[in-house]
Amino acid sequence: LGARALLHAVRAAVREAQAQGEDWRSVIDGLRPHTPRLWRALPEAEARRFLRVVRPFWEVHRHRMPPEVAAQVAAFRGRGALRFQAARIVDAQATGSEVVLRLKERGGDALETLRADWVVNCTGPGAASTASSTPVVRSLVEGGWLEPDPFGLGVHTDSLGHALAGGNAVDSLLVIGTLRKATQWESTAVPELRVQASDAARAVATTLGWPAPA
Repeated sequence: LGARALLHAVRAAVREAQAQGEDWRSVIDGLRPHTPRLWRALPEAEARRFLRVVRPFWEVHRHRMPPEVAAQVAAFRGRGALRFQAARIVDAQATGSEVVLRLKERGGDALETLRADWVVNCTGPGAASTASSTPVVRSLVEGGWLEPDPFGLGVHTDSLGHALAGGNAVDSLLVIGTLRKATQWESTAVPELRVQASDAARAVATTLGWPAPA
């Protein structure tokens, strides 16, 4: 299983859906129940390739803006207040009251210098959600209760959300939410979080010897 093969499979499914008059979004949404299994099946090298190359395309198709927001964005673009540019940030330097960015456009080698008052990272969960980003989580990592994943996405957990440390489940510590992105990938939206909360409740009930929640 590889990142390229998955990308080609999704594109083929989208083309087939559109040929049958269906919305391409149904293909992306239909993947959600299967995404954790596919993510865990990727070898580490392929997972890194997905994060480096495919992730931006997946994110913009998976996490879509509401139509009302899209209309506002279109209005901003129409009057020249907003522009899109596909590029990679080569470096950034703070110089007093501004940030100087050097960009390399997609498909080109030329560098462009851009000066900005603010730079806002809107690419979704990233460095701010890593295991060392907050004192509480960092102390649990240092104490051996949590184990960060190699990609910096979160921490290792088992199928019910128990934290994994040294390959062993910590029965008294359950994880829900963004930190489970390391093993679930889909771990930010309400449908997935609802399932995680239900699994955690069942795990707690089992540990305490209570009847499982309905």
